[in-house]
Amino acid sequence: MKKQLIWAMGLSMALCACKKESKLHNQNPAETGGVKGAKKYAVGFNLSGFTKETKGISSGKLGINATLSDAIKSLSYYAYTGNIDSLRPVKTINQKSTDAGFGTITDSLAAGHYTIFFVGSTSSKYYVTTITDDPVARTYRPALAYVDNNVADTFFQKLEFDVTAAGTQNVVLKRIVGEVTYKLLDALPADVNTIEVTFVSAPPYYDMINGGAASDGHPSNSDDRIQTFTVNSSDKGKTNVEFSTYVWPFPYFATSIAAYNANNVVIGQTKLDDSPGLSVEANTQYVLSGNLFKQSPSNFSITVDSKWNTPQNSNF
Repeated sequence: MKKQLIWAMGLSMALCACKKESKLHNQNPAETGGVKGAKKYAVGFNLSGFTKETKGISSGKLGINATLSDAIKSLSYYAYTGNIDSLRPVKTINQKSTDAGFGTITDSLAAGHYTIFFVGSTSSKYYVTTITDDPVARTYRPALAYVDNNVADTFFQKLEFDVTAAGTQNVVLKRIVGEVTYKLLDALPADVNTIEVTFVSAPPYYDMINGGAASDGHPSNSDDRIQTFTVNSSDKGKTNVEFSTYVWPFPYFATSIAAYNANNVVIGQTKLDDSPGLSVEANTQYVLSGNLFKQSPSNFSITVDSKWNTPQNSNF
């Protein structure tokens, strides 16, 4: 998306194998300006509103005019200069939903070519790192990741443009994760303490240049994505209890769920050998429904929920 910009930008949100991690987004990284002494142009980004495309998962009630803080709690602006295969960071601005003026970003940039990334998340524990693009050419690209691969609901947009004067541009952030929900049809036992959901060989990064999940060019660098839930006392004995987690869009080899008691002993689980693959797309919710405690082996059927996109169904 390349176009001449007249700056004072308005942002409308509908709602590295050399690897080097940057600081967490809410810390204050060192910033570099453009060419020393070069004339700079004021730039501004005003975030407001949401489209149906970024309808929230948890409540399912976010409307077109929902406020920014209804969907995200952290927002980051990353400015880079240079060619796509040799980007150099210029500026990072981070905001929290509790900050005054959340959703309004101002900056100044010297004339030149820029690539800008916007990241919005319900978590503050994300960071930008670099991953290998071409080991032979020794080129790298920025990638988004979460501490301990604990992916949260995430919105993103990339802009590429030339700064030549003052002007305005609107930007739409899009959800770049999928949500997978395990729905347990049988009653939770009284001695269940935690539920653990596992995605085998999950890529830890999101490629900010090309889009989609990434593994630094080396599949062996992928780790299992494990999400652990503490079971609420009020849910014990109930049926249809759900446990949901976010993942990068990716064709996962297998996913499984296990239940543990207070002594960390397994009291119900699906076997990885019997677990199906699951190809997850962005902005789509998948619901895996089945019995974990009453059947052996446990059996789950998969549906794609209509909460985000058009429903699809499959069985295994």
